[in-house]
Amino acid sequence: MENIRLEIPSIKYEKSFLEYINDYKISGDKEYMYVYRDAYKDFKQYVSKLNNNAKGIDLPEGYVPCSSFWLVNDKEQVLGSIRIRHGNIPFDGNIGYDIAPKYRGNGYGNKILELALPYAKEIGLDKVVLNCAKANIRSEKVILNNNGIFFKSHEKDGNLYNQFEIKL
Repeated sequence: MENIRLEIPSIKYEKSFLEYINDYKISGDKEYMYVYRDAYKDFKQYVSKLNNNAKGIDLPEGYVPCSSFWLVNDKEQVLGSIRIRHGNIPFDGNIGYDIAPKYRGNGYGNKILELALPYAKEIGLDKVVLNCAKANIRSEKVILNNNGIFFKSHEKDGNLYNQFEIKL
């Protein structure tokens, strides 16, 4: 696999990140278009907000600090994004990640999670909880490949989800 790494969100990746989220638009993925909508409006402010969230600055009430990282290759292309919440959120867990549709199926999901787990330990977590739609077999495999252990299924808004735990 090519040399890929996690990077803290930065305005130097503006062009690449906008191409990354445009891939969701092309594929018709409304969920991630919603997640990244602020990046289209004002990229500099979006990056600032992500980096402030990691420091616990200007968080909405009830939110915990959340560190974001982008999976970047040697060509400086953003391939994926991962969010590590510094505390457990009952439904969402500690970690959420995504890989742009055009880059899926190449092992990047495994790599982004593998690279993020040491950071989760570094911020004091001894385990992380991950949540994925029951129908999302690829994401489930990524979690299992990173030593995830299934611990419960649940329903939200008519959709079924599985939760997994990874001990650090």
